[in-house]
Amino acid sequence: GLVRFEDVAVGVVVGLLFSQVLLTPDPVRQIDEPAGDLLRRLARGLDACAAALGQGDARQAQQALQTVGSAQTSLAALSAGIDAAQHAARWSLRGRLVARGVADMAARYDRRAVRLYASSLLLVEAVADALRLDIQPVPPALHAAIAGLAERCRRLADGAAPLVAPPVTLPASGVAPGWEATINHGQAVADVLSSLEALRTAPQAEPRRAGESS
Repeated sequence: GLVRFEDVAVGVVVGLLFSQVLLTPDPVRQIDEPAGDLLRRLARGLDACAAALGQGDARQAQQALQTVGSAQTSLAALSAGIDAAQHAARWSLRGRLVARGVADMAARYDRRAVRLYASSLLLVEAVADALRLDIQPVPPALHAAIAGLAERCRRLADGAAPLVAPPVTLPASGVAPGWEATINHGQAVADVLSSLEALRTAPQAEPRRAGESS
């Protein structure tokens, strides 16, 4: 009887180890990977938009709009990843161990990801419309400012430190009629990125207790 009891105990421990830890997806990665994919796709679209603006190429701007639009699949994957990670944080041992990190990441991306995608899409669409209508003059250095937004997306995706200050800022005034929408949407993108950068670099709300794993 004792031997059988030991066999059952070992079986239970091994089963829990595999089902709750080893074979359970990492909840943090379930959010981090689609978030990084979304940011990289937006960066590619914004880079293409900046290049189109620098060359005055309306067709290239339409292609940039399609690139940004394709990031919708990454946005959907991020939403699904947040739901799955929150479920794992409640019902698996591995999830409970990283529950705080899951909650922080879910709060970081839950609404900001949608705002970033929508603002980027509206920005590139406004640029494509202005180029198609050949509205002159083009705001100076606007293409460089949009390229700067793309670089900020890439740095967030790669976990790099944010830029101390944008290399080129969006013009605040003196914009020709027809270009106002690009400035407004570009500022909306910049605001969301600033929020994400601040959360990425913010210190933990509570000091880590002695003995807790990093």
